[in-house]
Amino acid sequence: STFCGWSRAAPRKLRLQAPGPAMQRRPPGRLLFKGFRLNQETESRLPEYTSVMSYVITEPCIGTKDKSCVDVCPVDCIHGGDSDEMLFIDPEVCIDCGACVSACPVEAIFADSDVPEKWNNFTALNAEYFKKS
Repeated sequence: STFCGWSRAAPRKLRLQAPGPAMQRRPPGRLLFKGFRLNQETESRLPEYTSVMSYVITEPCIGTKDKSCVDVCPVDCIHGGDSDEMLFIDPEVCIDCGACVSACPVEAIFADSDVPEKWNNFTALNAEYFKKS
């Protein structure tokens, strides 16, 4: 029998399969759907999105700024000026490769979903850094 053009007896390579672990992670530098907001002029609903952080630099970087993570980053997404007390990862440029995590000597870099609870505020700090620049 067929359903939407797919046969139950379709060859294995044509069957729809659930994505593997590599495909289940969200693409880097993308926006997540947040909800709808009302446009007052046209009274229509407009979608709202929020930016996604791939990796977050946390408190141990403050005062250290070793920059070994900058050297291993293939897309140059880690920034921080001389006046900044720590480094920051640009979520729009980061490709989610994770090279910076193992390069950090003070273990300050975490995937956004793995940031320790005591350092959750650093996710917002990283995002805000690139909104103002």
